[in-house]
Amino acid sequence: MALTGFTRSQLLATVVDFARPSLLWSDRPNLQDAFARGYGRPLDELERFWLGDFALLAALDDLWHAICLNDAEAHLRLADAVRAAVDRLPSQS
Repeated sequence: MALTGFTRSQLLATVVDFARPSLLWSDRPNLQDAFARGYGRPLDELERFWLGDFALLAALDDLWHAICLNDAEAHLRLADAVRAAVDRLPSQS
């Protein structure tokens, strides 16, 4: 999947909705249940499978915008989010 245009994609729309908030779940796991309740249903198996990849794409998209705005604080926070998202991806060994 290309990095460009992922936010306009309708493939796995629920995963796109959850991608950015899911970056907070590693620090605050109770938020995952709160988001699912607010959304009206939990993620299905395929959505859970793709969530980490979409969270990483969302973090990279946000990081790109922070770099373009020359926002050092946002750059550091988003770089941490990218590292956390990468750490949550399944290993490819």
